[in-house]
Amino acid sequence: MSKISFVHLSDIHFQTWSGNEGDIDTDLRDSILTDLSINANRQLTDIKGILITGDIAFSGCAEEYANARSFLKQVTDVFGINESSVYCVPGNHDVDQNIPKKSPVVYAAQNALDEASTLDNADFQFRKHLEDMCFGDALFKTIQNYNDFAEPFSCCTNSSMINWKHAIDLDFNMKLKIYGLNSSLISNADDHLKGENRPMFVGRAQIPHRDQNTIIMSLCHHPPELWKFYDQIQAKVNKRMDIQLYGHKHEHSAILNENNAVLYSGAAHPVRGNGWKPRYYWFTVECIKPKDERIIVLEIYPRVLSDDGDCFHPDYEL
Repeated sequence: MSKISFVHLSDIHFQTWSGNEGDIDTDLRDSILTDLSINANRQLTDIKGILITGDIAFSGCAEEYANARSFLKQVTDVFGINESSVYCVPGNHDVDQNIPKKSPVVYAAQNALDEASTLDNADFQFRKHLEDMCFGDALFKTIQNYNDFAEPFSCCTNSSMINWKHAIDLDFNMKLKIYGLNSSLISNADDHLKGENRPMFVGRAQIPHRDQNTIIMSLCHHPPELWKFYDQIQAKVNKRMDIQLYGHKHEHSAILNENNAVLYSGAAHPVRGNGWKPRYYWFTVECIKPKDERIIVLEIYPRVLSDDGDCFHPDYEL
């Protein structure tokens, strides 16, 4: 089997008008498709998935997801893979903020997590709302349009499946388990009041269980430094999640720790403004066994839009 490959996109921010005659970002998306078609197809083998770490849409409405689905169909067509090879998680822009504005039940459920003063209490509130016999999906109502979009990819998140999981075989009896986390449970209009670095909730129930002969690759929109109570779960997260993919910050970085690799993707399709610099990743995963020990090899290919805005090339500044 040898190497398997992935494309990591984040913060695509599709709008209702994406793709119309006046959309200058159509050229940006065409540049991504050209880069994948020419360069990724030449350098990568065995493409297993298109990984999207949130903010697929801009305001969580259905039309934005229709535009995203059309683009992702073009991406999968480049590699001749099925659309079921798309793996995604929601970000704060995938939240329909009108829902907590109009639903006291949803807003109260979000506030119960947001106002919890301890990790134990936050986890209790989370469990209590999941078990609510009348409103068990209250915390997930804000991403209904995301779930409709993600259903064909088996990447929904709801009260009966707070995290999705997909396994891929590696060599030497190893598996790679892709694990999707929803970090946008409490995202709402209060984000604008509390700032883009408002802490989000990821609780202990969302941390993967131990799994022998398995490498866990997690997808999450908000990086862990923006999780409430992260200092209390950091050690366990880093032991359980071997390859961690994040978005949100619109910055590229790769951090290689003793036990894991943490990849922050730049925005593939950022809102235009100062410092506008679209970025994304390809990477490969391989299990080798030079002697008696199995080793996971990760090769990273960061991509950045050229200064003239005409094409993507390697990001040597990473």
